Amino acid sequence: MSTAVRKIKYVKMTDSELKALGCTDIEEMISEDFGVPGTDERDAFDREAEAFILAERLKEERRKAGLTQEQLAALAKFSK
Repeated sequence: MSTAVRKIKYVKMTDSELKALGCTDIEEMISEDFGVPGTDERDAFDREAEAFILAERLKEERRKAGLTQEQLAALAKFSK
């Protein structure tokens, strides 16, 4: 069984080129759904997104260390 290696070429595109292809800027999409920065709804979204990212990083590092949630909690002196 052979494995094929695909090389992917990345191309930097300008905002106007992306828009011409029908792509929407991520900031525009978030603002449309959760409001512009500084609004209560957007601030709540930003806090929840940062909490999610932190939790995912912690999970990744815990798994790299080969620890269960219970083991990490014991090491950190936390309990459920």
